[in-house]
Amino acid sequence: MTTLPADLVMHPLGGEDRTAEAQLTLFHLVAVVLDPYTYESSWLLDAAARVLDEFSGADCRTAWVVAADEDGAKSFLGDLATRHLTFADPDREFVKAIGA
Repeated sequence: MTTLPADLVMHPLGGEDRTAEAQLTLFHLVAVVLDPYTYESSWLLDAAARVLDEFSGADCRTAWVVAADEDGAKSFLGDLATRHLTFADPDREFVKAIGA
């Protein structure tokens, strides 16, 4: 488990930017982090969606984190972007924060 810096700004699709501390005050985050510019990420979409679906009823927040801007994240995920909370990470700050 990785602890995110409290001041890390997260960019939810269609929402207001908030810090990790504000986003995750009550629940842990179960996130699938994807790079839309690699083939491997596209290969994982179906399996990752099933994992997030399974955890969606648990006491946690399920989310996609896509290393792209908002339009890129929507384009890559398609309908999956609306099934779970989705964060755009255009500067890869989230990715760097988790050490990936």
